Amino acid sequence: MERKIIGVWESDLLDQPTRNSIGNIVIEFTADGKLTYKIVENKKMHIINMIYHVIGDTIFSNQPSNPQEEKTKFEFKNDDRLLLKFDGEITIFKRIE
Repeated sequence: MERKIIGVWESDLLDQPTRNSIGNIVIEFTADGKLTYKIVENKKMHIINMIYHVIGDTIFSNQPSNPQEEKTKFEFKNDDRLLLKFDGEITIFKRIE
């Protein structure tokens, strides 16, 4: 597993395409394969619990309550930026933990 991905990441709202595409999201990758999405929308937080694993430059994620594996390409920009490439869009996250 790509250890560098483990931690808490927040969508980079200074990046206009990211802001327009996904808004305010915090994601957390844990060492034991858990992935949590915290989505802030209309002053409410929605939490999605998932599982994940990494092969090469691809994150394979799945939501146990609604199984369907998704593939997301990723790369790092410096040590504090995570670029996710999904469905033709690139979103940027900054490390906060």
